[in-house]
Amino acid sequence: MTNDINQLSIFKLGYTSGVKVNNSTSTNVRSGSSRYNLSSDGELSTNVRKNSAANKLKPQLKQRNLTMNKPKVRAKIIAFSRASLGSLSMKFITVTFPAGLPDNLCMQALNTWLTKLRQLNEKFEYLWVAERQGNGTLHFHLFTKTFFNIRTINFNMAVTINNILFINKLHDIPFDYTKYNGIDVKVINKISQIVKYVTKYVTKVKELKFNRSWSCSRLVSRLFTHVALSHSDMSHCLQHSKKVFEHTAFEYHDGTIMSVEIYVPKDGAFMPCVSYIDAANEVVLMYESRT
Repeated sequence: MTNDINQLSIFKLGYTSGVKVNNSTSTNVRSGSSRYNLSSDGELSTNVRKNSAANKLKPQLKQRNLTMNKPKVRAKIIAFSRASLGSLSMKFITVTFPAGLPDNLCMQALNTWLTKLRQLNEKFEYLWVAERQGNGTLHFHLFTKTFFNIRTINFNMAVTINNILFINKLHDIPFDYTKYNGIDVKVINKISQIVKYVTKYVTKVKELKFNRSWSCSRLVSRLFTHVALSHSDMSHCLQHSKKVFEHTAFEYHDGTIMSVEIYVPKDGAFMPCVSYIDAANEVVLMYESRT
């Protein structure tokens, strides 16, 4: 893909939608990865973000009202499910806590538990989203391809919660770790089922008033979720999709207008082109296995 074509327009294709940006100057043909860029000729390059001195001086917010970037999370989960990581089936794990456990301690329990799971399997990769229950207590939905014995991971979380309650002297929260059964695991075998779960549990997440709405493991964060198509492929996708959004972003000093359009596919029309994203992620996994 040449710079001339990029300056005309770029069509960024994701697993669930396509975004057309007129007069884009971007030369990055694949994106969505936290670390990598991949050129049109297949050359992988690192894109390491450095923390500037200004960012280090910014005060850390203890609580923010977050709105999840749902298209990004959906695309990341689908990329994870299609990548050659672990088993073919995805496991959907729901993690619940005793009512009244503060947000920061729920997060602490989750992090401790995830560390234990990494000790059980060093190839453990995951993505989780946070949700607030009807009683106000956080719980988490976790996607992974790694198999764990449910009794083992349930016991690990029971002990973790019990220790946190004891250390923080939260004796007013009733909890018996021997009766804890807050880990629920479902196996998802098909992409269509994964999309169903993502739609049900990710799209309904609203403002949490919590400092993090989702996160994923290092390797999952490095998977690509979008690809920029050539004009011929872009035209094909536009013919088999429906425009759902259009916005004029801004106007250049020479009168050129930057515009953004969002399309959704009809009857899986994007899937032949999605192979570009899958191929990019195979390159990432191959590179990561060598490091």
